[in-house]
Amino acid sequence: IFSLFMLFAVFGISMIVSRRITQPIRLLQKEAKIIGEGKFDENIPIKTNDEIEELDDELNEELGVMGDEAAPTEK
Repeated sequence: IFSLFMLFAVFGISMIVSRRITQPIRLLQKEAKIIGEGKFDENIPIKTNDEIEELDDELNEELGVMGDEAAPTEK
């Protein structure tokens, strides 16, 4: 019975960990699709306190620059 409990516990923990890893990557994928459609002003904030958040921050900073360059200038 203990072995069965441990099996379910390890399975549950692995599901939680895998979701914590894949969720931010899926959000980055969604953001990349939005960028591919030319929508530079949309932003999906990702808060993971790791390299994926840093990547998202840099991407959003570049999008701000691209959005500014793509915006028509008034004369």
